[in-house]
Amino acid sequence: MSTDNFKDLFSDYWSKIEALLSGETPGNIFNDINHSFMKKYIDAFNGHMNGGKRLRAFLVILGYNLAGRETDNDIITASLSYEFFQNGILMHDDIIDKSTLRRGRPSMYAALGNNQAGISKAICLGDVGIVAAYDALTLTNFDSSLKLRAVENQSKVFKITIAGELKDIELSYDDEYSLADILTMYEMKTSWYTFTGPLQLGAILGGGNKSLLADIEDLGRLMGIAFQIKDDITGIYGNVQDAGKSNLSDIEEGKKTVLTSYFRDKASDDEMKEFDSVYGKGNCTQEDNERVRKLFDGSGAHSSAESLLMKYITDSRDSVSRMRISQHHKDIICGMLDYISR
Repeated sequence: MSTDNFKDLFSDYWSKIEALLSGETPGNIFNDINHSFMKKYIDAFNGHMNGGKRLRAFLVILGYNLAGRETDNDIITASLSYEFFQNGILMHDDIIDKSTLRRGRPSMYAALGNNQAGISKAICLGDVGIVAAYDALTLTNFDSSLKLRAVENQSKVFKITIAGELKDIELSYDDEYSLADILTMYEMKTSWYTFTGPLQLGAILGGGNKSLLADIEDLGRLMGIAFQIKDDITGIYGNVQDAGKSNLSDIEEGKKTVLTSYFRDKASDDEMKEFDSVYGKGNCTQEDNERVRKLFDGSGAHSSAESLLMKYITDSRDSVSRMRISQHHKDIICGMLDYISR
């Protein structure tokens, strides 16, 4: 039942957020740049947001509800803050990862030429997305003191997220890393901007107290790590429809995940040698993907990652049970946990 409650509420707000994104609001953030040459870039920026799950925007609204406020137009507008921010950092992330596919379509730099000019343009548009995250707040009628608290919180979340990206880049060049390193990166890169930040933004604008914000931080950390473990498992074992990107990209990039951490600890010398001949070596095939899957399965890395995922899901449920919120809202969050773990 909790999963259905989450899906129904999510679907309702998804429609409202989509309506706002398809209206004038996204274009309004470019009003300061009144030059005809920008139209194609505005269209590219807005088009890059198509196909997103809108989970973070939904969580801004949910955080507002957790603070005891009913959903209104202002919080729906404010929720676009995380859509704009995500739009921007995904453009940068795809450049860093050399990923030409995003949400089943060409990533921004690939769409703009897949060359140095395309990369340069995508960096600039990514910067716009990060700045626009604050513009979404200025379009609301919240009290200025609440907006200031929201901006201070967002700045903290954004800086932690960027630090997480730096940790991810650092790990990509380091063959000596631990599971703890991976989990730290997950917390910084994913937990804060995917769960903690959006929920706290809504709670702050709703006048939530410090106790609620602390509970959200605890829950967000656990849910974010679970979300990223699931995402990395899907990156190897899923397909384009599941992941929105090729199931070869993590292998080609040599992405460091809980899967690779467990594999390093469990693999034999021969398994490690075969793994190193494929993982992180650039262009690969579906046959290479099958080889990596078999190595993860045979070594127990896959099952260990699945067990860790379920541990974080369980810990998240325990965190929800301790929160001083209504049972209705607890059911919604638990429904979201069911959604993540499937």
